[in-house]
Order: sequence, then C-alpha cells, then structure tokens
Amino acid sequence: MEPMPRSPHRTDMNLKVSTAAAIAIALLATACGSQVSPGVSNSSASPSQWAMIQIHSTDNGHTVEAHVGQQIHIELGSATEAGSTYWQFDPVDAATLQVVSEPSASGATPEASASIASIPGLGFGVVTMTVEATAAGITRVTAQRTTCGEAMLCPPERAKFAVEIDVVN
Repeated sequence: MEPMPRSPHRTDMNLKVSTAAAIAIALLATACGSQVSPGVSNSSASPSQWAMIQIHSTDNGHTVEAHVGQQIHIELGSATEAGSTYWQFDPVDAATLQVVSEPSASGATPEASASIASIPGLGFGVVTMTVEATAAGITRVTAQRTTCGEAMLCPPERAKFAVEIDVVN
C-alpha cells in the first residue's frame, strides 16, 4: 500500500506553528533577560531595565548589590508593629546614593484601623524612602528609633536598622 501524499495545507500549518513557537521562545528569553534581580550582573542592561530593589525591616544587617542607576526602595515597619512610624533615616552617602523620594510615614492600613493599630500615638504603619545608586562603592543605609510605641522605649535590638549596599557598574 502506498502512503497517502501530505496535504500542502498541513505542511504550511506545521511550519507556521513551528515559526510561532520559535518567536514566542525568543521573546520570552528576551523578556526574562531584561530584568535584573539584586546580586545578579547583566552588563548589557540599561538602568531603566533593572528592577527596583525592595528592602524591608527583615533585611536588617544584610548586604544588597545594586547597579549604578538602579533604584532602591526601603520600607521599615508594618501596620501590625507598634513604633513603626517612629523610624528616622540617617542621611545617605551622597557619593554613592541620591535620595529620589524623601522619607515619609504612612499610618495603619484600613484593614488594621479597626484594631489596636488605630489608637493614636502607637505608631503603627510604615516609613519609606527611595534612593538611586549613582556611583560604584560600598555604603550603608541606616535608620534609628528610640520609641517603639507611645512612651515605650525600644530595646537595643529593635532600635537600629542598617543595610550595606554594594553599588557596582
């Protein structure tokens, strides 16, 4: 028995599907390579392609790698931690970092406002600041607070925050 000849339409469809799959894989590979995570080097990426680095209270004592031109957003506290809005950022090293958004505090979230977090003076909320890495070098972002709630002093382990930032080209 002789095999049936293939339809030219089926061959064209297979070719189109294969081409579409190859294009999709190429686009996906390009998109994945365009964002750089902290600590990952990609010398072909431009500053606008780097993801903003997010730093939180839990990163206290850690080191973060950033690229020149990359922004770093620092968020201290939470809507469930008393004394969170009492954080004061120390001035940043102007030789390596530039402040993009000045430190600001926001109060308790609407979800927390029905609880103890809505009591004035307890300091529930977050303090944020955004900086941009402007030159290679090693620097620190530090903050401090003396009060962890109304008339409540912070114990030493909760009174200071510091993250080392290693800025690379």
